[in-house]
Amino acid sequence: MFQQDPEQERPDDAIEDRVDVRDHLAGLLELTDEFFRQASPQVRAELALFLTTQHGWNPRTGLHAYLDSLSFTALGLPHQERGSS
Repeated sequence: MFQQDPEQERPDDAIEDRVDVRDHLAGLLELTDEFFRQASPQVRAELALFLTTQHGWNPRTGLHAYLDSLSFTALGLPHQERGSS
């Protein structure tokens, strides 16, 4: 998982900055995904209720679709082309 060294200087290259941002976002998404997959049934139920009532996700499949989306997004971010934003 992503770990940032607060003493490390940021690279000057803008492309490297975008890569760092993607890696950072991927790390945050992985952490969030891991938390919700290991969360108690009550926490997962609250997330499912939130997704259903506030965002219109399917009550039966919404939570699993959301968690899968987190995983796939986290996996794909570091592998995006260097030239894309």
